[in-house]
Amino acid sequence: MAKFVFIFVCFGLTWFPCFAEDLVALEQHVRQNPTDLKSVNQLAIGLFRQEKYLESLRYWKHLVRQRPDDARIRYSLARCFYMAGQVDEALIQCHRIRSQEGGEKCSEMFSQAESDFPDSHNYYKSRLAFAEKKYEESLEILTGLLENDVENPGYRNLLASHYRIQKHYDYAWDNYNYAAVKLEKDEVSDRIRQGLEQIGKSAYDYAEARMSNHGDEAVFFERLYLASKLYEEETLRRMRGLYTKAIDYYQAQIEAGSGSDFVSNYRIGSIYMALGDSANADEAFSKALNDAPDDFLYATVEYLRELIKTRKSKEQSIEDLIAMAGGEDVYNTILKAAEEADKRKLSEFENAQSQAALNNAKGALAGLNKDEFIAEFDNFKRRMANASSEAEKQEIKAELQSKYGHLMNDPGARSQLEAYMSTDEGKKLKDQYSSQIDSVKSQAQSLR
Repeated sequence: MAKFVFIFVCFGLTWFPCFAEDLVALEQHVRQNPTDLKSVNQLAIGLFRQEKYLESLRYWKHLVRQRPDDARIRYSLARCFYMAGQVDEALIQCHRIRSQEGGEKCSEMFSQAESDFPDSHNYYKSRLAFAEKKYEESLEILTGLLENDVENPGYRNLLASHYRIQKHYDYAWDNYNYAAVKLEKDEVSDRIRQGLEQIGKSAYDYAEARMSNHGDEAVFFERLYLASKLYEEETLRRMRGLYTKAIDYYQAQIEAGSGSDFVSNYRIGSIYMALGDSANADEAFSKALNDAPDDFLYATVEYLRELIKTRKSKEQSIEDLIAMAGGEDVYNTILKAAEEADKRKLSEFENAQSQAALNNAKGALAGLNKDEFIAEFDNFKRRMANASSEAEKQEIKAELQSKYGHLMNDPGARSQLEAYMSTDEGKKLKDQYSSQIDSVKSQAQSLR
């Protein structure tokens, strides 16, 4: 990447050189004293001088949040973005600088970006046009970028914003999720996701009020579908029985040649996915691929098919643990997963003042009696083993689900547990019980 001469100067903040041995102590001080902006500034510059641009970014962002109108700090942030390879974000930050001095400094950056990084420069222009509500101009530029790199998470994130404006909330949701896995946490995208979740809640309220008398079926099943995707947990818990009716409705639409086969299969696949039926979800999405109206929705469906495989693998890991482990191991594993998630949050500079959260947040296990859970879980497994019929097993499962179902249904708990089961400790736990199951299988084989 091309580099150009850059001098750090920040209003009201002095700076002295930070050598490698100074930075560890300084970083520890800053984490404990995030309001000491002089030290934050020193640390940001020290890390930049060592070419640790991503680490430096964290502290420049903090300074900008504290002094959003300081042109020189924002220019420092822009330079750090540029050197970190996030050229479009560097240009966005430069665009926000209103002072003459800052504009002069940024003019060289704009010229060099247009010459050396044309795609990043065009991405900046597309983002800027969208922010200024010039949606057609933004989409025209973005389309050209996506045609060359449809897997770029930044482009897909902006594509999601276009889908949202077009009120294709399901496509927006899926593309935001695609991008979220690969992009740094972004407050704007988080707010947009929350807005989509609120749309899902409104769709849920509409469907809930018409569970007995659906009214206009096209509207009812569209709202139910949106709720199943954007407000997944509560909709599944409350309206699971209607999901099959929604699938039948969209199948009938396909058979009658009404509407778009792509839309119907996309919705059928999504509903099956919400039900955890991976095989039928993949079949519906495969049919949707054949009718995808453009390469971007084709790529969106491909993402959902890959997500099915990932989710199936993770869920199987959890199911293996539940099936093989005892109640105490299940309890301790979920608890450790929640604690590890909290520690990861606390490792971020922005949450350095949230130590209290570690003491209070235990995920879905908050307020749960450990001994009671262990006893009931182990008793549940014994009852399942002794059940005389499939109907009896379903009754036992329903009984446990009614009391402890939130442990697996809570999205935070599931994601924490999934993350923990992929760690070395989680894998050892799974391997421990897997070896026991293999031993039992071997003994059974020898008796045949």
